[in-house]
Amino acid sequence: MSIINDLRDWRNRTARQEGVEPYFVLHNKTIEEIARAKPETADALANIKGLGEKKIAKYGSAILTILRGVPKDAPASDDTVLTVGQYLARLNDALVGLPARLRGEVGRINERENVIYFDFRDGSGDAVLSCLIFSSRYRLMGVELREGMEIVITGVPSVWPRTGRLSFRTETLELVGEGKLQQAYLALQRKLQAEGLFAPERKRPLPAYAQRIGLITSAHGDALFDFTSNLTRAGLRIEFLDCRVEGVRAVPELVSALAHFNARPPDAVVVIRGGGSWESLQAFNNEAVCRAVGDSRAPVLAGIGHERDVPLAAMVADRFVSTPTATAVLLSQPWQDARYSVGRSAQMVEQRLSEQLARQRRDIAVIASAVADAAHQPLLDQRQRLRLATMRIQNGFAAVLRRWPTLVSRISSGLAALRQRLGTHRLQLRSCAQTVSRRLPAEHIRARAALNRLHQIADARHPQRLLELGYSLVRHSGKLVRSRQQLTKGADVSLQFHDGSASGTITKLTP
Repeated sequence: MSIINDLRDWRNRTARQEGVEPYFVLHNKTIEEIARAKPETADALANIKGLGEKKIAKYGSAILTILRGVPKDAPASDDTVLTVGQYLARLNDALVGLPARLRGEVGRINERENVIYFDFRDGSGDAVLSCLIFSSRYRLMGVELREGMEIVITGVPSVWPRTGRLSFRTETLELVGEGKLQQAYLALQRKLQAEGLFAPERKRPLPAYAQRIGLITSAHGDALFDFTSNLTRAGLRIEFLDCRVEGVRAVPELVSALAHFNARPPDAVVVIRGGGSWESLQAFNNEAVCRAVGDSRAPVLAGIGHERDVPLAAMVADRFVSTPTATAVLLSQPWQDARYSVGRSAQMVEQRLSEQLARQRRDIAVIASAVADAAHQPLLDQRQRLRLATMRIQNGFAAVLRRWPTLVSRISSGLAALRQRLGTHRLQLRSCAQTVSRRLPAEHIRARAALNRLHQIADARHPQRLLELGYSLVRHSGKLVRSRQQLTKGADVSLQFHDGSASGTITKLTP
C-alpha cells in the first residue's frame, strides 16, 4: 500500500466516525503534500498547506503515527494494478474532495422510494449533470422540485460502481432570488396557518422563573454574546448547542438540535441569531424547522433578527422577540422583579417588627403607671389591679412571642435564598472562566490564520511581484506613463525592470 492510500483510509474512517464529509478532515491535495514531504514532527506538519494549528492539534498525532509505520523509502504512490471496483473507490475518494455550489435549471425528475433523481442543466441546455438527493434530505429542504425551475444546489460528485455513471450527490437545494424566496415564504405561511400552527391557543406560556435554558445558536456569531451579556445572574443554567444558523445548510442541524432537547426538556428552548437577508434566513422559513419548533416539548422562545417579514419559525414559536438581547431581557425580568420584591419584603418585616415592639413598650409603660397608681388604693383593690396589669403584660408578651417565629422564619428564608443565589453566582463565574480559558486558544489560532492570509494577499499584490512576472514600468519626466498620448516623438523615457532600469528615446509612436 502507498502512503496516500494509508492516509485516505484513515481520513475516510475518521470522517465516518465524526459524521462529516471526508474533505472536512483532509483535502486530497493536503494528503498528496503530506505523502510527498513525509514530515516527522508537528512543526514539520505546520509547513503543509491545508494543515492549520487546529487540525494539527486534532489529527497531527494520528497522521504522524501513520507516517512512522511507513518505510522512509516508500513511494508516495505505487503502480499497483487495480480492479475496476478498487479504482472507482479511489476515484470517489478523490471526488469527495471536490464539493461545488451550482446554479441551473431542473430537467427531468425521477422520484423513487428513497432517492430523487433529476437532471440539472444550464439555461442554454449546452451542459447537463445527472443529480440525486436522498428523500430524507429532500424533505428537510422545503423546496418542491419542478421541471424548468431555477435553483442553487450544493454537493459532491461521485461515480456509481454498478453503472459507471457520474452523478452529483446533492446536499442542499435553494431557491434563486428574493422574489422566489418570498413566494415560497407566503405559500408555506398559508399552509401552516391553515393547520393552526400560528394559533394563539396553542402557544404555551414561558415559565415565570426559568432555571434551565436550552440555547440554540452559532458559537461564532454576535448573537451568543448579546444573549449571555444581557442575561441575569440569578443562577440560570444554560445548555448550549453550537448550530449553524446561516442559509439552508442550517436546516438539518436546527432540526437535530430541537430534537436533542426533546429527550430531556429544559424549562425553555431559546433559538437566536442576528438579522440578515432572505437567503441567510432560509432555514427559519423552512417547513421542517417550523414543524420541529411546533413539536418541541418545551416552550420555545425565538429571537431571530429580521428587517421586514417575521421568520415563520418565530411565528410558530410560543413567544418571539426581534433580537437576541430582547430574549435575554425577557427571561431575566421575572428574576429581577423577584429580587426587588424580596428586598422590599425584608424592609417591611423589619419595619413592622419595630412598630410592634414600640407598641409593646408603650403598653408596658401604661401598665407600670397603673401599678404605681394602685399603690394608694386598698390592698384588695391593689391586688385586683395588679392581677389585671399582670394579665395585660402576659397577653402583650404572648402576642409578641406568637408573631416572633413567623418573623424569624421569613428573615431566615430570605437569607437562605440569598446564600443559594450567591453560591449559584459563584459557580457561574467559575464556569465563565473555564469557558474563556477553553476558547481563548482557538480564538488566538483563528486570528493568527487570518493574519497569515493577509500577509499572503499583500505579498501577491506587491508591485515588485508584478515586475518579477515580466512586467515593466515606463516613466516620462518622473511620472508613470499610463497612455500613449502622454508621449511624443523624441521624448526621453526611463524603464524599470525587476532587476534594474534602463533609459531611451521615443523614435516612433503607433496607435
